[in-house]
Amino acid sequence: MRAERIEPLPRRTTDRVDRAAVVLLTVAGLVGALVIGVFALAVHSSGFARADRELSERTQVEATVLTDAPLPVPAAERGAPVTVRVPAAWTAPDGTPRTGTVRVPGRPAAGQSEPIWVDRSGAVVEAPTTRLSAFAIAVFDGAVLLVLLVGALVGARRGIGAVLARVNAAGWEREWAEVEPDWSGRASTGRGPGAGPTRRGPSGVRGRPVAGPSFDRPRRCVCPCRIEDESVRGRGDVVVDSEQGATVQPVVVGVDATRSARDAAAWAAEVAEARGAPLHLLLVGPGTAAPDWLTALAGTLRGQVELVPGGDGPEAVAEALSARAGTAGLLVVGSHGEGSSSGLLAGTVALRLAGASACPVAVVRGSAPDRTPPTAGPVVVGIDGTEAGDDALDLACDLARDLGAPLLVVHAWSDVVAGADGSAHRRREDWSELVAQGEAVAAGARRRVAARVPGVEVETRSVEGTALRTLLDLGESARMVVAAPRSAARTPRPDDGLLLGSTSRGLVGFAPCPVVLTPVRVPSPTR
Repeated sequence: MRAERIEPLPRRTTDRVDRAAVVLLTVAGLVGALVIGVFALAVHSSGFARADRELSERTQVEATVLTDAPLPVPAAERGAPVTVRVPAAWTAPDGTPRTGTVRVPGRPAAGQSEPIWVDRSGAVVEAPTTRLSAFAIAVFDGAVLLVLLVGALVGARRGIGAVLARVNAAGWEREWAEVEPDWSGRASTGRGPGAGPTRRGPSGVRGRPVAGPSFDRPRRCVCPCRIEDESVRGRGDVVVDSEQGATVQPVVVGVDATRSARDAAAWAAEVAEARGAPLHLLLVGPGTAAPDWLTALAGTLRGQVELVPGGDGPEAVAEALSARAGTAGLLVVGSHGEGSSSGLLAGTVALRLAGASACPVAVVRGSAPDRTPPTAGPVVVGIDGTEAGDDALDLACDLARDLGAPLLVVHAWSDVVAGADGSAHRRREDWSELVAQGEAVAAGARRRVAARVPGVEVETRSVEGTALRTLLDLGESARMVVAAPRSAARTPRPDDGLLLGSTSRGLVGFAPCPVVLTPVRVPSPTR
């Protein structure tokens, strides 16, 4: 049996650039380390010469204290070491009597002798530098420079790697656009009956024909489906899993010509692609034709345009998006629109939707209006052991799984809570009991995550503090923050977004990353 020879993959230009960059950075590191070593030796030699010179020029003599030292300062009363200045007399190296003020430790009495250092003229000077301290200075300077060199090399390597990764990703996108019709079976191959599409790898080299367009993997189709279930009936495309028949509702994002809306659309496109869901770009306005910028945006993001006639104010936009909440899997809006103010950067549309939508709402934002939303970091979710907290945890699990991101589950607790009258009250439990309760909530969350998304990397924390402050701090390095609005005693109305709980409203207004809120949980009526 002859073994088939496998040809090695051709090297890409980016591979050669990456290899050359590694070689150059390695050479730069070796040269830099050599220069640092030479510099450290120079500092070492200079320090030894200085130590020898000062030791030859300075002399230690005994000074006699002339008056009692002043009363101890507060630092001395606490036991901290202190020095005091007292008048003293001493003899210079040439035998000349000298007097003056010297600094001595403790609280010496009159007539007590204390050692001091003087130069050849008898003037008081500091103690000479020792060879040990000169050696330590040289080592410290060399270590600092070495750390800076390593940091610069690592930063350069990561920067070059990131640029090359973007170049490679762009190349993959271009080549995938060429071969995707064959892979999906949408293109006619023209090679006769029974001939499967020709598989073409990312290197551009044609491979052997494959049998059929399915390639033995589950397929999803995007089509205008009619859904009989009234709970999911709606407009637009619905993604259907051809094996299980499960529907994936679309991701609907409200757009306009602002940068914030475009950032929200790009964020929504990433989530929709990760979920395998269609993306709908919803524009509310008086026109009947899509503007050029929206057509271009839809083409770039592979989304479907929805035009809703109406006014272009925030009230009309919020109403249109609320109407889509029943058939959407996720509503997405930007945060820096009309109605935003300094510090509180959530626009009117975002605030009205959050806490009043029948489906999850994502308010997309960066740390500032001119910053794009983060695309790395964990999905952070806040829990409190309630059913609403479980809803937030489940949503965060699904997002982390779809996006391939780690999950950070945090439970914030405090011994001070708000009472029914709004005033602060201290809880009666012992501190150890509160800690144990918090750890129990975190442990339960870990079990829930393991059961729902076994393959997701998860970390759980139970911390003392307020939920808002904790989530805002973690949001600095998060990809997104997921939370649940407070429960409601009735079905939310469209204007209930303005009545969000303090934690949810604070996150929508001040979080440095996108915020995803679950629908408000309405308790079942009791009989």
